[in-house]
Amino acid sequence: MKNFCWRLAFLFIVAASTVKAPAAALTITPSAVSNTYSGNITFQVAGLTNGETVLVQKFLDANGNGVVDAGDILWQGFKLTDGHASVFQDGATAITNANVPGDTDATAGQITSVLNLPNSGFEQTIIGKYLFVVSSPFGNFTPLTNSFTLTNVPYAQSLSGSVIANGTNVPDAVVLLFQPAGNNNLNPQGGVAADNSGNYQISAPPGNYVLVAFKSNFVANAGSVNITLGGGVNLSTNLSLISADRTISGSFVDASNSALGLPGILLPVQTQDGLLTIAFTATNGNFTAGVTSNQWKIESSDQAIAFHDYLRPQNKVQVDATTGSVSSVTIAFPKANAIFYGSVKDGSNQPMAGINLSSSGGDNVYEQSAITDTAGNYFAGAFGSAGTGWQIQVGNDSNPANYIFSSPAFNFSQNGGTNLVPGQALLVNFTALIATNHISGHLKDSTNNPVANVQIFAQAVINGANFQAQVNTDDSGNYSLNVANGSWSINVNCQGGQNSLDDIFGPGNYECPGNQGVNITNNNGIANFTVMPCGGIQVLTPSPLYSGQVGVYYSNQLFATSCSGNFNWTLNSGSLPPGLQLFGGGPINGTPTTNGTFNFTVHVTDGSSASTNQSYSLTINPPPAPPVLGQPGRSNGQFQFMVSGFSGQNYTIQTSTNLKSTNWSILLVTNPPVNNFLISDPNTTNPARFYRVLVGP
Repeated sequence: MKNFCWRLAFLFIVAASTVKAPAAALTITPSAVSNTYSGNITFQVAGLTNGETVLVQKFLDANGNGVVDAGDILWQGFKLTDGHASVFQDGATAITNANVPGDTDATAGQITSVLNLPNSGFEQTIIGKYLFVVSSPFGNFTPLTNSFTLTNVPYAQSLSGSVIANGTNVPDAVVLLFQPAGNNNLNPQGGVAADNSGNYQISAPPGNYVLVAFKSNFVANAGSVNITLGGGVNLSTNLSLISADRTISGSFVDASNSALGLPGILLPVQTQDGLLTIAFTATNGNFTAGVTSNQWKIESSDQAIAFHDYLRPQNKVQVDATTGSVSSVTIAFPKANAIFYGSVKDGSNQPMAGINLSSSGGDNVYEQSAITDTAGNYFAGAFGSAGTGWQIQVGNDSNPANYIFSSPAFNFSQNGGTNLVPGQALLVNFTALIATNHISGHLKDSTNNPVANVQIFAQAVINGANFQAQVNTDDSGNYSLNVANGSWSINVNCQGGQNSLDDIFGPGNYECPGNQGVNITNNNGIANFTVMPCGGIQVLTPSPLYSGQVGVYYSNQLFATSCSGNFNWTLNSGSLPPGLQLFGGGPINGTPTTNGTFNFTVHVTDGSSASTNQSYSLTINPPPAPPVLGQPGRSNGQFQFMVSGFSGQNYTIQTSTNLKSTNWSILLVTNPPVNNFLISDPNTTNPARFYRVLVGP
């Protein structure tokens, strides 16, 4: 029996040795581009078997030796399968998600994939030398390695210096270049890999910059180096790193399969006071970030997550590292199973490149970021499921401040968006209008303290299209929105994940301020907001109330907000205009009988017995003067006469052949746009006709 088993094994080995491995080949075109290159990189693997899958890994060749070794960071990682791409359906039309790498050719045994560097994360535009390694998960061929280089555009001005920790240069660090965006936010502009001696140099356009260095097991102070780079100037500045004394470790995984990790994802890990460290996930999705004693927030590169076609959590993961190292921090990302797609164009139908958009679920849990390409096109992932509405909108990061952008009507639906089904692609195009006016104000709490870094957003319907603008409050709680002419509704982001009141005060601990209306007609507007803690009531209806008129039915609804709701309104002092009544639910209804200005105070309580008073002023105008009828005359076979009244008022013209008759007939009902108007009566069969005019309703 043993001899038989040995012979069987021997025959198997001989048979296996006769299988010829494919002659796989890798080409990358172009193999060197500048850090501002906006075109595509064509990535091709030939000599494969039909339907074969390959693993692609991109490493930062930190020491520049042309070989992947222990010091090189896995910068990006993904799989490609022959004949497979990320395809969704818009009815009968197949839509390929160009953000996600896939096979774009029809040749069996060959994979051609198109990569766009800016669309897959700002980190992919960092200047340096890289190595692409293509391998077979099943060992079907020997791994292939090709080099790829990102060069620096030779601007006339530059920044240079050394990366230092504990008085010693840090070799092979990376220097990141940011531009300040207010509220302690930073917009990444790129970066450069330092050399083996820790020295760096990068040229850039003139502007204000924040420089931050990173390397494994070090921490940087993100706000310590702020530089204004003038035209033609070469500035030298050193960057300091702090040695980490503990770690935060964990993994980025697929939400439906925790064994499936997300490789090559950049993780910014930062504190509220500006400390920052950067880590990347390994081939299995695991990460380790060196930190110091502090409270840390873990984020992820938005474009890198979208590159893998995943959705990211809206809320940051917070980790307390004050007592030592923290492990097993698992962050799960659901796979997008639907997409929004379309374009962003200006009012002249010209494409707008580099515009940031974001999709988000109506439950404010997950979202995905997108950016338009040179043709103005975008793709943004979503999750199709019953009962969860999804929105798509232009973001407020890095977009031109002098534009406002349209938004689909479903963003404002009661469902909080539109329902999608798995596999669906939904076309949504955006239009940008130049905004020349501003709506500004502040956001404060009930003790008059500013509330910073909360999104204020405005909505308006202009020429039949929905438009929106958004901005975050600054450190003083102030904001300013660029808007165009129109009637705008201004709101505070309460339950929107990051940059929301929930993120600052916690859900259920405050009253969400109500929206405010601001009309812009070649002017600027103001809308201030106060965040009330639970236990208080905020009255939303301002004073004075809109005016009424004697004899004309009047109706107005008082509004308030609190954590409990269930409001009851009563008259506290003063008096309402005669004929009007305040009801418990807040409406003021009735037909006023007396003109004048009436001042009164109302009292409102909610379901938790919280209460407040609000003073109001209400003006009742006198009834309009009766119209004046001119003497009727006969012209061209018709009776004609002038009526002098008020434009916009309803008038009923009646006629009779007998002044004593009670049977008056209606000649005309009109609402003239002018004060004086002509009435013509074609009926001239009787020698005498009488006319009267009724006003209203």
